[in-house]
Amino acid sequence: MLHANEVQGLYVRYFDIETDKTLHKPLPIGIVHFADSIIHQKITPVIYIKNEVFKDINDNGIDSLSKNILHLVQQINNTIHQTPNTIQFDCDWTLTTKDTYFKFLKKYKQISACTTSATIRLHQIKHWVNTGFPPVDKGVLMFYNMGKIDAGNNNSIYDSKIAASYLEPLKNYTLPLDIALPIFSWSIQIRNHQVVHLLNKMNERHFDSDTAFIKTSKDRYRVAFSCFKGSYYFIKDDEVKVEQVSGNDLEDMTRLIQKHNKQTIHQIIFYDLDAFNLNNYETDTYQKVARYFN
Repeated sequence: MLHANEVQGLYVRYFDIETDKTLHKPLPIGIVHFADSIIHQKITPVIYIKNEVFKDINDNGIDSLSKNILHLVQQINNTIHQTPNTIQFDCDWTLTTKDTYFKFLKKYKQISACTTSATIRLHQIKHWVNTGFPPVDKGVLMFYNMGKIDAGNNNSIYDSKIAASYLEPLKNYTLPLDIALPIFSWSIQIRNHQVVHLLNKMNERHFDSDTAFIKTSKDRYRVAFSCFKGSYYFIKDDEVKVEQVSGNDLEDMTRLIQKHNKQTIHQIIFYDLDAFNLNNYETDTYQKVARYFN
C-alpha cells in the first residue's frame, strides 16, 4: 500500500512525555522500537507532550527538557541510520501553558537546528487571537475528533457542521499548515444509553459476520446474546455504534478546508497509518484526496 501510493515520508511517534508523579519531573514513556534498522521512507519524529508538563516548569526545566528530548531523539535516529531534519511536537496547550510551551519550542529549535512543526487543534484555529501562533516553521492541523463520544447519532471523529463552524478564521491564520486527516475508526459500546467502552480499532468488519451482533442501522448493532468480543464483555441488548470516516468523507473534508483556506497546503498526513486502517479504503482513495491540494 505504501509503495502503491508512492508514500515518501512517515510521521512516527517516538515517545510521549509525562510528569512522573513520584520524581515530579517530565520523563519519556512508550519509546518506539523499530523492527527493522532500514527504513525506506523519510522519517519525521513525533513527540507527544502532555499539557501538564508545562504547568509547573521553570526556565532551567525547559532547558533540561529540550536537551533530554534531543538526546533521546538522536539515539533513536541512530538505530535506523537516519538524521531527520524535521520534528513535530504534539501538545494541546492552553492559555495557562502557552507561554511556557512556546519557550520550549524556541529552545528546542535553537539547540537542534531542526525544522519544527506543532500540531494545531481546531479550537486553536477558531480562537487564534488568544491562542496565538506557536514559534515553529509550520503547523499541522488535526482535522478530526470534532465531537463528544456519546450514545447519540453524531460521529465524534468527523462532523461537517462542527468543522465548518471552526474554519471561518482559517483565512486569517498565517502560520503555514499541513493537514492531518483521519483514516482511523472505532466503535462505542453502549448500555442503557450510556457509553461503556471505546472499542479502539473495531469497526463494522468485526461485527457484520458475528451472529451475536444484529445490524439495526447503518452504524448500529444490537447484541443478541451476552458474549465476549475481543477483550470486551457484551450483555444482551447492549448497542454498538460504529464511527468511521468514508472515502467520500475524506474528499468532503478537503473541499471544506479549501473553501476557507487562503494558503498553500504542501503536505497531507493520513492518521494513523497502519495495516488495519489502510485496509479500510480503496488504494486510490489517498491519491484522490491529495489531488484536491495540488
